[in-house]
Amino acid sequence: MDYCRSHQIISAGDFKAVAEKLKQQEPVLGEAKIISLNPLNGESYQKTMLDPDKSDLQAYEMLFK
Repeated sequence: MDYCRSHQIISAGDFKAVAEKLKQQEPVLGEAKIISLNPLNGESYQKTMLDPDKSDLQAYEMLFK
């Protein structure tokens, strides 16, 4: 649209011709690869699937005695 304004292309036929020409010039892009990242640190979500270490409840009870 900016191209048409700057070159004073105001007819629908000319606009269509410009649109077709520009479409031919666009590079064909491959399929986008989407990678999920943790928004807090930018790392992969694979680490979130790990089970955390577990401590025995008695270890905590000793801390509060």
